[in-house]
Amino acid sequence: MNVPYSIRRRGPRLVLLLFIVLLLWVFRVQLLTAAGKALIAEDSPQKTEALVVLGGNSFERGSAALQLFKEGITQRMVCTGGNVPSALQAAGTPMYEAELTQKFLVASGVDSSYITVLTASTSTLEEAHEVLRWAQHEGVTELSVMSSTFHTGRVRRVFKKAFNDSGITVRVIGAPPLTYNTHAWWKSEEGLIMVNNEYMKSLYYLIKH
Repeated sequence: MNVPYSIRRRGPRLVLLLFIVLLLWVFRVQLLTAAGKALIAEDSPQKTEALVVLGGNSFERGSAALQLFKEGITQRMVCTGGNVPSALQAAGTPMYEAELTQKFLVASGVDSSYITVLTASTSTLEEAHEVLRWAQHEGVTELSVMSSTFHTGRVRRVFKKAFNDSGITVRVIGAPPLTYNTHAWWKSEEGLIMVNNEYMKSLYYLIKH
């Protein structure tokens, strides 16, 4: 039986494609794990002049910051974030993310005198510059910045660029996710959304900044 030329021509390509798909399936766990790890660039927590809690997930990041505060990592905390969560707007109780994080920390036993609230920024880049201005004004020479674990790679790049030549040391700490496992993020909707959004944000920052 004569096989049409078009099929004979495409045959090797189809075999190669199927082979690639098979490899991706066999090594899917390793590949997905690597995709998550590629977003992470965090430092080990250590004593610091100030711990900056970036706006975003006030409960997740606030909880991690609270634990470090209790461990004595710092006596000075800075909450950033000028966005207002839509859920609070809908409830008729609008509050900046920075204020929400502060409220959680105070309710958890942190004295409000230890907390500075910065509400002029609505993005990671703006937060970096706002924190830089604050640190220079306060004479802070080193600080730690806390964000969600999968945000740490982008946060590190943004803050490193903003603080370049400032003489201020910046460390980045990840707040462990409370609703999914970073080592198996693809098994939950929250993890899938987080990793997808972070890759999109990283691409945006690469293009725009």
